[in-house]
This record gives sequence, C-alpha cells and structure tokens, in this order.
Amino acid sequence: MPSELAQWITPAIVVIGFLFIGRAIQNVRVELRQDIKELRGEVVDLRNRMGRVEGALDVLREFFVHNGRGSAA
Repeated sequence: MPSELAQWITPAIVVIGFLFIGRAIQNVRVELRQDIKELRGEVVDLRNRMGRVEGALDVLREFFVHNGRGSAA
C-alpha cells in the first residue's frame, strides 16, 4: 500500500465513526421526542381521570354533609 494512501486511513476511519455516531444520536433524538409526546398524552389522560375522581368525591362529600352523616353530633 502506498504511504500516501496509508496516512489517510486513520482520519477516514475517524470521519466515518463521527458520521455513524451523528446518525445514531439523531435516531435517539427522534425516539426520545416520540416517547416524550406519548408521555405527555398519558399525563393528560391521568389529569382527566383525576379530575373525574375529584368530582365524584366532591359529590359524595356534599351528599354526606347535607344529609347530616358527616357530623359527629
């Protein structure tokens, strides 16, 4: 192998490595964005469910307080 070509092998391998790492990082970013988007959707769903539970508890509390069942007397 000519020495002129041999001196470019290591830099070529480094550049190829950087390109591979850059592509891998881009793929991770895309997957992470998708996961965050799904997580936000699940958090919204949980907030809605908690709101319904809180509403049901408010209705039950009002029912028991207005019927005198919530007092110690």
